[in-house]
Amino acid sequence: LKIYNTAFGIIKQQGRHGANMAIMPVSHPDILDFIHCKKQEGDIRNFNISVGINDEFMTAVVEKPNEQWMATWNGQKMKPHRVLRAPNGAVIGFEEVDITAKQLFDELVEGAWRNGEPGVVNLDAANKTNPLPQLGDIDSTNPCGEQFLHHYDVCNLGSINLAAFVKKGKMDWTRLRQVTRTAVRMHDNVIDLYQHPVQKVTDRAQGTRRIGLGIMGFADMLYKLGVSYNSEAGRKLAEQVMEFVNTESHKMSQALAREKGTFGLWKDSVWGKKGVK
Repeated sequence: LKIYNTAFGIIKQQGRHGANMAIMPVSHPDILDFIHCKKQEGDIRNFNISVGINDEFMTAVVEKPNEQWMATWNGQKMKPHRVLRAPNGAVIGFEEVDITAKQLFDELVEGAWRNGEPGVVNLDAANKTNPLPQLGDIDSTNPCGEQFLHHYDVCNLGSINLAAFVKKGKMDWTRLRQVTRTAVRMHDNVIDLYQHPVQKVTDRAQGTRRIGLGIMGFADMLYKLGVSYNSEAGRKLAEQVMEFVNTESHKMSQALAREKGTFGLWKDSVWGKKGVK
């Protein structure tokens, strides 16, 4: 992990270093070493790290807080390990650790409170909504966690600045609709224009055609509208805005499918198999 971190600190694009996500399953014997790998602020700075929790682990946290948590390696159950290292970081051995799921969860919480690392991702929940199960299980996300991705898959991201759509103290919904639909088309065009350095990535990108359209400037939008951030009106407006952007994005996606054809892996997707038009 440190080797990759160093490499991505050197390889830059337009002055920006690489962004990466590292996810280790909570059942891995070395999970404690992973949880603590960014304990020192500034270590492994080119990676976000998250622990891949699952339903079994969370059930153990709640219902079996005093029972030993067992890791799994090559199909064998074993106690988690504490990795022993020399002063230069080299691994010199390991020792088994007596730890419950609740105690392990507390280690996660402590790290998140200390400096925001590690995050968590429920891989069981992710795979329940896997749109392309024939590509295999999902075991990771993009660097900031906006999108679950299969191996070699990618997703270009962009955000709409909501603060720009307040006119004379009111939301300009007509303009937001136009920009949302234009942004979806722009994102889709990028998929065809971009050339990835690895052919597998290009093939997967054009097969799934994933895009990630998000929002920014929500607090500034509320300020311009005179709506309190932590209020019922603010929460309702958040739901209204995101439902609007989501709905208009889907409508534009449908329009692009009629214009350009469906994405390459449509027939094998959960929607294609259901006969969704």
